[in-house]
Amino acid sequence: MAQGSHRQAKVNSWIEEELVVTRLHATSAKDAIARLGGLLHKHGYVTDSFVEAALEREEMYSTGLATPTLPVAIPHAGAEHVRRTGIAIGILDKPVDFNLMGTPDHTLSVKIVFLLAVRHSKALGSFMTAIVEILRDKDLLPRIANANGEREIVDLMMVNLPTPEAL
Repeated sequence: MAQGSHRQAKVNSWIEEELVVTRLHATSAKDAIARLGGLLHKHGYVTDSFVEAALEREEMYSTGLATPTLPVAIPHAGAEHVRRTGIAIGILDKPVDFNLMGTPDHTLSVKIVFLLAVRHSKALGSFMTAIVEILRDKDLLPRIANANGEREIVDLMMVNLPTPEAL
């Protein structure tokens, strides 16, 4: 197996096409989290308590982020609600409001939601760092938002995420 395909196989268990929705219809931030959390649950990444925990965490610690190109949100729940690490990604058909991280009285109209399910709390920092690097890339976020399908989004993300060995 070539080194590139070996990396792809390792990372693919974290982000799979089944966890990506290119035209996610959501009426609110809570709805977006619930829908993406449902995907993580359906595919065995999280426990029954994950969605509720992610919603509770979102109420206490807002996850909307202003980036150079597109506002995004990176909600998540504690490791005790996660069976295995994964990311569900929703490209919203119409943006929804998330409260701005660190300034919950301000909202952002978010287009992309990265719902993180990280099994080991020590790995959350590394995972968040990788996501922040993706968010800083002025070319990558628009490419993700305008991708021609789930496979393209998975491919774009896999290049930028750490391998399991790195965490």
